Amino acid sequence: MFRKVIAVDYDGTITKENAFPRVGEVKDGAIETLLEMQERYSIALWTCRSGRTLKQALDYLKSLGFVPDYVNGQPFTTGSPKMVAHTYIDDAAFPYIAAEPDFWIKYEEELMNL
Repeated sequence: MFRKVIAVDYDGTITKENAFPRVGEVKDGAIETLLEMQERYSIALWTCRSGRTLKQALDYLKSLGFVPDYVNGQPFTTGSPKMVAHTYIDDAAFPYIAAEPDFWIKYEEELMNL
């Protein structure tokens, strides 16, 4: 069965602030909502992090119980470096709602019905 791909940024979206190169602290409700979303969708971590800082972020998320389905990639092969997803969640995207501290709690219902 085909699952929608949801691309989620790390710094400032899953975390409370952009703490790069540190891992930062996750926003309230982020892990719980991502795990619930993962029951319906494929979650792709979409981040500028690479190498050591990416590994640290992935290890941190794993320690909290969340492992993304894809990391800076997705199941669609297009020949382009652009990630193909059905929805993008990012703190630096219009209308910047993912930057809100309570984003994951406030928009949980909408996120479950993308």
